[in-house]
Amino acid sequence: MLPAYKPHTPCVVVYDLDDVLVQTQTAAVQAFAHCFAANLDITYDEAEHLTLNYFHQHGDSTRYMAERFGKDDAWIAKCQHDIHQRLIDQAAGFVMPDQPLRQQLEHAGAAGHTQAVLTFSQNNYAHHMLGLAGIRPLFVPELVLTHQCVEGHSKRTPEPYLRLLQRLTHVAASHPHIMVEDQPGNLKPAAQLGFTTVLVGEAARANTDGFIHARYPRVHDFLTAFLAGTFTPNLEHAA
Repeated sequence: MLPAYKPHTPCVVVYDLDDVLVQTQTAAVQAFAHCFAANLDITYDEAEHLTLNYFHQHGDSTRYMAERFGKDDAWIAKCQHDIHQRLIDQAAGFVMPDQPLRQQLEHAGAAGHTQAVLTFSQNNYAHHMLGLAGIRPLFVPELVLTHQCVEGHSKRTPEPYLRLLQRLTHVAASHPHIMVEDQPGNLKPAAQLGFTTVLVGEAARANTDGFIHARYPRVHDFLTAFLAGTFTPNLEHAA
């Protein structure tokens, strides 16, 4: 079990990418739906509905679409490549440099906190998006864990978090770990492993899950409190 969070102590802060560090939800849903409609005998509207349904239920849509329509791993790999490439091609139109976030991340690094990214996205996409947001230099490459690094394991399982901890062995034993996510279901295995869990985004408004220790509208709001020493997660509930 990881050490419990205490204010004003060095921490490992792990961020999800999409809709946490960069805002991509609308474009991402459109890219998934476009790919599924083009490669399956369904309409765009049906593809969009299934994309959202599977994503909210399971944190992944491609694999569940493949199971539904009898597709193999090669089809999954092609879809994932095409979807991420479509987003990369369009990203300059909706991902802009985020100077306030960059400054907050710089302050966190200067204060001695270790920062990492854990995402289900593909490697080239993740680094491209971090670059467009102007924050790529603030994360060392080995602490940007992507789909390839976790070999496709969903964040609804412990495996991605365990692989992250393997890369953090130099600090894992002595530093509290904080996971910042926009999908509630992705935080349950993190909480079970001892992470302090932070939910940001739309889902934070009405969420009441006991395994989520703090909620904020945006990652910027979490970092404002965290850097000021006013971050007060509710750690009373068991995961």
